[in-house]
Amino acid sequence: MYIGLLKSRTIADRMVDRFGIMKQPNVKTREDAREFLERKSMMVARKDGLVTIKVVSSAPHAAALMANTYVEELSSLTDRLAVTEAQKRRRFLEKEVAKAKENLAKAEIALGGAGVSENTLKFNPAIMGQGIATLKAQVMAKELQLSSMRGYLTENSLNFRQAQQELAALRAQQGKFENTQPTGKNAEYISRYRDFKYYEVLFEQVSKQFELAKIDELSDGAVIQIVDVAVPPERDESMAKALVAFLAALAAGLLLLPFVFIRRALKNTRQDPEAASKLDAVRAGFGRVLKPWRRHANVSRDPAN
Repeated sequence: MYIGLLKSRTIADRMVDRFGIMKQPNVKTREDAREFLERKSMMVARKDGLVTIKVVSSAPHAAALMANTYVEELSSLTDRLAVTEAQKRRRFLEKEVAKAKENLAKAEIALGGAGVSENTLKFNPAIMGQGIATLKAQVMAKELQLSSMRGYLTENSLNFRQAQQELAALRAQQGKFENTQPTGKNAEYISRYRDFKYYEVLFEQVSKQFELAKIDELSDGAVIQIVDVAVPPERDESMAKALVAFLAALAAGLLLLPFVFIRRALKNTRQDPEAASKLDAVRAGFGRVLKPWRRHANVSRDPAN
């Protein structure tokens, strides 16, 4: 997965911009720049679970800098993505906290515009429905907790079943007061107050879950851990590749040299009538030797046999 992220267009474009690859010769488009970068970079997943990043450059320090920059960009990208289960849970609850905070602010504004103060009502939690709002918020918070749990726990796990039981108990309590509606001249204010308390308690509950998720994310360990920082190479890799290519070409030449001499000798033999007749006799002898084998081969390929 990390190699896939390292080879992504997002990281490639960041590397192109940071190192000015668009200024390289024969690079006219960003696609050319990405191909240039791909030729110079190599990511390998080792059997021990580590990922090795290698960059080839004419400047040793530039090669090391680019390899280390790849790690920086990978860390930055994984910070924006939900890669681990703890990260996914944290991102999910982060959105829910922001949503609850926004709704709480709206409910507070709506409560302030009701035109009735708590002192006028001689504040009484039972009359105002604070308990109902709290229960409703706790039910919602527990449902969000279960939703986040489904990403990393099975429904048969102990923690998941316990959360389900707690949710069932809260819903049972909520059902006893669900049909209780505010009445009287202050009904509108009580209704808005209930909404305000609901979002207030919900915000507190989800914020606690969010803080726990952040702790879990930290305990998971860093997503990207650097074992060996890239350092400038001590030998020129391009010279080593050139030497390998030269030796390969030399070996191929040595292998082809006898073939060239034999072919030249056969050609010269054809020009001499006496030598040509001897060569034809040798070929005819080989033909008589191979004739039984050819007949056997023909018979064995016959489907009737």
